[in-house]
Amino acid sequence: EERWVACVWGQPGIGKTTKVKALRTTPVLWNGKEYPGWDVRDVPVAQFEEMGDIHGLPDKCLCVKKGTAEHWVSCELDILNGWKNDGWEVDYEKGTRTMYSPPDFVPTTPGPAVIIFDDANRTSQRILKGLMQVFQTHGTVSWKLPPGCVIVLTGNPGMQDFMVTELDEAIVQRMIHFTLVHDAKQWVEWAAAKDLDARGINYVARYPEMIVGPCLTSPRSLAKFFRFLKTVPSLNKPEDFRR
Repeated sequence: EERWVACVWGQPGIGKTTKVKALRTTPVLWNGKEYPGWDVRDVPVAQFEEMGDIHGLPDKCLCVKKGTAEHWVSCELDILNGWKNDGWEVDYEKGTRTMYSPPDFVPTTPGPAVIIFDDANRTSQRILKGLMQVFQTHGTVSWKLPPGCVIVLTGNPGMQDFMVTELDEAIVQRMIHFTLVHDAKQWVEWAAAKDLDARGINYVARYPEMIVGPCLTSPRSLAKFFRFLKTVPSLNKPEDFRR
């Protein structure tokens, strides 16, 4: 199976993450089976401080056997007793191992799935270095992504005043890159369909350069403001803004 990692670049508020999350309702055919959408898992890696957040937490494990089959399972009493009740025996001669419990954002079953490492270039260098193996092998020392699961990163460009971590060539070359750009005409059509304030929509249509402008505007911030503006019946009455 072909595995790939993609990175979606673009200005803040342009819809990078929203675009990927829309795959949840996008039908897909995988291995001859139709699915109503992708299993999309949003992982805000900028909030991660330790690699344990990526590869999971350590767990002391024992080996259990049934015939020729064997598994390493947690030493927690409830878990171990569950295996014993199913007819498995503990092989104490093999001693114990320290193994890892994968984080819950890692899918466990094959199928069309997407892990979004959101705002990936806003995480620390130590996390980025740890993710390099994930981009290359779709896994870590503790877990592997099941078939059908792909990785998508989002990031802001580094040439402006964004608090980002630059990606070196070794990381950049491990992924496919896409750049989203704003389109005022498409945004106006979207805003009209969302029933945003017509005065705001007309303003963007007249001054399209302001959709990502020098006044800290973005498609996201304009949408929020125009939703508020919808509640203001008149721009000529100051009292309307005091409600």
